[in-house]
Amino acid sequence: MDELKDTRVDLAISVQSSKNIINFDKFILSIDNVLKPGGVFVFSDLRPSEDWADVEKALEGSSMRILKKEDISKNVTNALKIDEHDKWGIINRRFGSMLKLLMTRLGVVKDNALAATLKGGSSHAMAYILHKPSRPSAEIQGAY
Repeated sequence: MDELKDTRVDLAISVQSSKNIINFDKFILSIDNVLKPGGVFVFSDLRPSEDWADVEKALEGSSMRILKKEDISKNVTNALKIDEHDKWGIINRRFGSMLKLLMTRLGVVKDNALAATLKGGSSHAMAYILHKPSRPSAEIQGAY
Protein backbone atom coordinates (compact mmCIF):
# COMPACT_ATOMS: atom_id res chain seq x y z
CA MET A 1 0.00 0.00 0.00
CA ASP A 2 3.01 2.28 -0.39
CA GLU A 3 1.36 3.86 -3.43
CA LEU A 4 -1.26 5.28 -1.03
CA LYS A 5 1.24 6.69 1.50
CA ASP A 6 0.16 10.30 0.90
CA THR A 7 -3.53 9.45 0.45
CA ARG A 8 -6.18 9.44 3.17
CA VAL A 9 -9.53 7.68 2.78
CA ASP A 10 -12.83 7.67 4.67
CA LEU A 11 -13.60 4.01 4.01
CA ALA A 12 -11.53 0.90 3.37
CA ILE A 13 -13.09 -2.48 2.55
CA SER A 14 -11.52 -5.93 2.38
CA VAL A 15 -13.69 -8.95 1.56
CA GLN A 16 -12.30 -12.48 1.57
CA SER A 17 -8.76 -11.33 0.80
CA SER A 18 -6.87 -10.53 4.00
CA LYS A 19 -6.10 -14.20 4.70
CA ASN A 20 -3.87 -14.17 1.61
CA ILE A 21 -1.71 -11.32 2.90
CA ILE A 22 1.62 -12.60 4.19
CA ASN A 23 2.08 -9.96 6.90
CA PHE A 24 -1.37 -9.21 8.31
CA ASP A 25 0.01 -6.92 11.04
CA LYS A 26 1.65 -4.72 8.38
CA PHE A 27 -1.58 -4.75 6.34
CA ILE A 28 -3.59 -3.48 9.33
CA LEU A 29 -1.03 -0.76 10.09
CA SER A 30 -1.17 0.28 6.41
CA ILE A 31 -4.96 0.53 6.58
CA ASP A 32 -4.64 2.49 9.82
CA ASN A 33 -2.18 4.90 8.15
CA VAL A 34 -4.34 5.64 5.10
CA LEU A 35 -7.61 5.87 7.02
CA LYS A 36 -8.63 9.42 7.94
CA PRO A 37 -9.51 10.13 11.57
CA GLY A 38 -13.20 9.26 11.82
CA GLY A 39 -12.82 6.75 8.96
CA VAL A 40 -14.17 3.21 8.84
CA PHE A 41 -12.57 -0.10 7.89
CA VAL A 42 -14.88 -3.01 7.05
CA PHE A 43 -13.59 -6.48 6.42
CA SER A 44 -14.68 -10.08 6.34
CA ASP A 45 -12.77 -13.26 5.87
CA LEU A 46 -12.79 -16.99 6.42
CA ARG A 47 -9.90 -18.48 8.37
CA PRO A 48 -9.05 -21.43 10.58
CA SER A 49 -10.59 -20.79 14.01
CA GLU A 50 -7.23 -20.60 15.76
CA ASP A 51 -6.09 -17.73 13.47
CA TRP A 52 -8.72 -15.27 14.72
CA ALA A 53 -6.83 -14.55 17.97
CA ASP A 54 -3.90 -13.25 15.88
CA VAL A 55 -6.30 -11.13 13.82
CA GLU A 56 -7.69 -9.55 16.99
CA LYS A 57 -4.17 -8.92 18.29
CA ALA A 58 -3.24 -7.13 15.05
CA LEU A 59 -6.40 -5.02 15.25
CA GLU A 60 -5.67 -4.08 18.86
CA GLY A 61 -2.23 -2.88 17.75
CA SER A 62 -3.81 -0.20 15.56
CA SER A 63 -5.58 3.02 16.50
CA MET A 64 -8.84 1.61 15.12
CA ARG A 65 -11.53 0.36 17.48
CA ILE A 66 -13.87 -2.53 16.80
CA LEU A 67 -17.42 -1.23 16.55
CA LYS A 68 -18.91 -4.57 15.58
CA LYS A 69 -17.75 -8.10 14.98
CA GLU A 70 -19.94 -10.95 13.91
CA ASP A 71 -19.44 -14.63 13.20
CA ILE A 72 -20.97 -15.02 9.73
CA SER A 73 -20.14 -18.72 9.32
CA LYS A 74 -23.83 -19.72 9.19
CA ASN A 75 -24.47 -17.02 6.59
CA VAL A 76 -21.67 -18.37 4.39
CA THR A 77 -22.94 -21.94 4.80
CA ASN A 78 -26.48 -20.82 3.93
CA ALA A 79 -25.22 -18.93 0.86
CA LEU A 80 -23.50 -22.10 -0.33
CA LYS A 81 -26.82 -23.98 0.00
CA ILE A 82 -28.86 -21.29 -1.76
CA ASP A 83 -26.54 -21.17 -4.73
CA GLU A 84 -26.00 -24.92 -4.91
CA HIS A 85 -28.48 -25.80 -7.67
CA ASP A 86 -27.22 -23.14 -10.08
CA LYS A 87 -23.57 -23.99 -9.47
CA TRP A 88 -24.10 -27.69 -10.13
CA GLY A 89 -25.96 -26.85 -13.34
CA ILE A 90 -23.01 -24.83 -14.61
CA ILE A 91 -20.48 -27.43 -13.47
CA ASN A 92 -22.39 -30.27 -15.14
CA ARG A 93 -22.68 -28.34 -18.42
CA ARG A 94 -19.12 -27.06 -18.62
CA PHE A 95 -16.73 -29.41 -16.83
CA GLY A 96 -15.60 -33.02 -17.09
CA SER A 97 -15.60 -35.44 -14.15
CA MET A 98 -12.04 -34.58 -13.01
CA LEU A 99 -12.83 -30.89 -12.90
CA LYS A 100 -16.12 -31.59 -11.10
CA LEU A 101 -14.18 -33.32 -8.34
CA LEU A 102 -11.73 -30.42 -8.18
CA MET A 103 -14.56 -27.88 -7.99
CA THR A 104 -16.05 -29.79 -5.07
CA ARG A 105 -12.75 -29.92 -3.20
CA LEU A 106 -11.97 -26.24 -3.79
CA GLY A 107 -15.17 -25.11 -2.17
CA VAL A 108 -17.18 -24.12 -5.20
CA VAL A 109 -20.08 -26.24 -3.97
CA LYS A 110 -21.37 -26.98 -0.47
CA ASP A 111 -20.39 -30.64 -0.26
CA ASN A 112 -16.75 -29.74 0.09
CA ALA A 113 -13.96 -29.29 2.59
CA LEU A 114 -14.77 -25.60 3.10
CA ALA A 115 -18.36 -26.26 4.13
CA ALA A 116 -17.21 -29.10 6.36
CA THR A 117 -14.73 -26.85 8.20
CA LEU A 118 -17.43 -24.23 8.76
CA LYS A 119 -19.95 -26.78 9.99
CA GLY A 120 -17.40 -28.54 12.16
CA GLY A 121 -16.09 -25.30 13.68
CA SER A 122 -12.48 -25.65 12.60
CA SER A 123 -12.94 -22.51 10.46
CA HIS A 124 -14.98 -19.39 11.01
CA ALA A 125 -16.11 -16.60 8.73
CA MET A 126 -16.05 -13.27 10.55
CA ALA A 127 -17.07 -9.72 9.68
CA TYR A 128 -15.73 -6.58 11.37
CA ILE A 129 -16.51 -2.90 11.36
CA LEU A 130 -13.71 -0.75 12.76
CA HIS A 131 -13.56 2.97 13.38
CA LYS A 132 -10.51 5.21 13.55
CA PRO A 133 -11.21 7.74 16.30
CA SER A 134 -11.19 11.44 15.48
CA ARG A 135 -9.66 12.22 18.85
CA PRO A 136 -6.73 10.65 20.67
CA SER A 137 -7.69 7.33 22.25
CA ALA A 138 -7.14 8.60 25.82
CA GLU A 139 -10.00 11.07 25.35
CA ILE A 140 -12.44 8.47 24.11
CA GLN A 141 -11.47 5.53 26.28
CA GLY A 142 -14.59 3.51 27.01
CA ALA A 143 -16.60 5.23 24.27
CA TYR A 144 -16.96 1.94 22.42
